[in-house]
Amino acid sequence: MIVCGGAEPPSAPGTPPVVRRLDIGDKGGQVRLKFDQLAGLIHTRPSPAELDLIEIAAYVFAADQTVSRGGPTRIDYGDRWRRTLRFHIPVRRSDLWSRRHVRDALRDALEFLTDDQYEFSFTSTTARAADVQYLLDRVGPSAGEFDEVALFSGGADSLCGAIDATAVRGRRQLLVSHRPVNHVYARQQALYRAVADRRRAGTPRPAHVGVTAHLADGVATAHTQRSRSFLFAAVGGVIARRVGLSELRFYENGIISLNLPISPQVIGGRASRTTHPQALARLARLLSLVFESEFAVVNPFEWATRAELLVALHAAGHADLLADTVSCIHTRDQTTGAGPHCGRCSQCVDRRLSVLAAGLGPAHDPPAGYREDVLVGARDGADLLLVERFVGAALDVRRIASPVAFAAHNPEVNRALRYYGLPPAVAAERVFDLCRRHSDGMSRAVARALGEQVNAIVGQTVPPASLLGLILGRMPTPIGLPPAVGPDTDPERLIVDPARFTVRTRGRECFFGNTNEFHLVARMARSVGDYVPYDALREAVWPGIDAESFTIQKTMSNARRKLVAAGLTELVFDGRQKQHYRLQIAAATVAR
Repeated sequence: MIVCGGAEPPSAPGTPPVVRRLDIGDKGGQVRLKFDQLAGLIHTRPSPAELDLIEIAAYVFAADQTVSRGGPTRIDYGDRWRRTLRFHIPVRRSDLWSRRHVRDALRDALEFLTDDQYEFSFTSTTARAADVQYLLDRVGPSAGEFDEVALFSGGADSLCGAIDATAVRGRRQLLVSHRPVNHVYARQQALYRAVADRRRAGTPRPAHVGVTAHLADGVATAHTQRSRSFLFAAVGGVIARRVGLSELRFYENGIISLNLPISPQVIGGRASRTTHPQALARLARLLSLVFESEFAVVNPFEWATRAELLVALHAAGHADLLADTVSCIHTRDQTTGAGPHCGRCSQCVDRRLSVLAAGLGPAHDPPAGYREDVLVGARDGADLLLVERFVGAALDVRRIASPVAFAAHNPEVNRALRYYGLPPAVAAERVFDLCRRHSDGMSRAVARALGEQVNAIVGQTVPPASLLGLILGRMPTPIGLPPAVGPDTDPERLIVDPARFTVRTRGRECFFGNTNEFHLVARMARSVGDYVPYDALREAVWPGIDAESFTIQKTMSNARRKLVAAGLTELVFDGRQKQHYRLQIAAATVAR
């Protein structure tokens, strides 16, 4: 039970014990929440229900970071990733929040975004809007009306959205930004001023609201922040209502919005759902109920790839501003004087490759902005798997012939189809087309990257365990795995090829890619006929990580399905002995 806002915990029999208390405020509170420059921009102060919504979202955001999922080294699947969070929160409109359909909408939105389970109970409070200390009036009243309210992260997509609205379409925006740390907000302000200066002639200057939402020092124990988009949808929705609008805009490219898992390790809420079509629909339903009038949450870029957005930015004459954006998810690790991009996370990889696919150059995306080179920086472990699967999953789409086959290959896509506002069959065709265009863009990016690194390629100085090293097929043999014997002249021989990430026998081949499934099969192939303990598999496949037993079992299940689909049915994995597996092969020999 997480008790918030100084409330007394419930006394009903069977109530879980209080495990954490959360309060908003600089003095003694764990949650720091401030809205700079807001009071002078809105027509009226937020209603009691709107203040309740903001505070509920802030408490959920705080709890998301104080209840651990197991730490950064834990690899797990399914239910063990999920938490059950129970809140007891004081509210001004207990009549509203006690309604079952409102609580259900709140829970549904959060559970889809975070993959956790939620329970809420509410108690009445007498706090008034005038008592709220986090609404700060830092500027004078703003003249004129706003055409739209949009969230503004300071990343590439939000820049494209701001330029499209202000410089291309001549709309007056109210941009809402999160202030996680001061140096991030300083970059957001600088980018906002640059966008404002480039607004179309005759368009009123846009406005910018900075929202501080973070925990007091030493409070956070987890950093997944899957509920962050919920907090900022709540804040942005309230601001939009206060300036007389009934819509909030998230600007994010359709590939990241859909965010299909690129590997079996990215399932459920770990594949971020910030602007997933279903997430936006659930948020819109909740906000409509709280505001007691229809409210929409939309993503105007849901059918565009990032490369296409950058091409449009360049065509509009504003691609030079891209150098001032930051896409990296690791804002906590950014330090003064160092490049703002880690070069290792999925957003950095996507940004670098999208810039290449769009035909832009170093002036638009300076190499010095990356602490690690995305293309030729040496990687290992999860970082290496991420780049292989990011590019590999995109390029795999070229081999898929139809929307039906694509949906079968990516079953997660079915979660989105009915939320696009189109007939599901039409939505499936458009999603497939979007992913094909993204695949084409990644192909262009790879070709251009190879061309730019031709001297390193000829000189054989590209690190084998790098993105380009993987593309060139120069990945070294995994530790402990003997090299494959070739050529494959014996049709009965089982060949495990670490240079191509394949397993083949009797003229049939199964391509795994640089995945945990491949390394698991490779380790088993070293001990055909013998039982291999889970600890030996952990050492070979997940070195330095205490992988859960379920993780090993799930990876084995994935490998079995892959082999059967490729026709290698003679490979049989026996798991009848607890915490052990044995590979048995029907009438085949193993290349050693």
